[in-house]
Amino acid sequence: MREIVRINLAIDQFASAMREKMMGQYFKGKRGWEGEDSSFFLGRLDNERDELNTAWENGESVYGECVDVALFAMMIANQERAE
Repeated sequence: MREIVRINLAIDQFASAMREKMMGQYFKGKRGWEGEDSSFFLGRLDNERDELNTAWENGESVYGECVDVALFAMMIANQERAE
């Protein structure tokens, strides 16, 4: 049972970080991501994955890069679900 609690906590914390990042972009005026197609987001996901790899190789914190990768994966999933 403790593992389930840890899993739920990890998911909640990560989802919260994703929401915070997305809302931060929204309030900076970045909108319209639902108008893009999945191939655009796949390219962006590849770029973010490269940034994640670079941060990892340089011994830097990767949490923010993981959030970025997850956000673009979420956008792709959202597009695919809508089709």
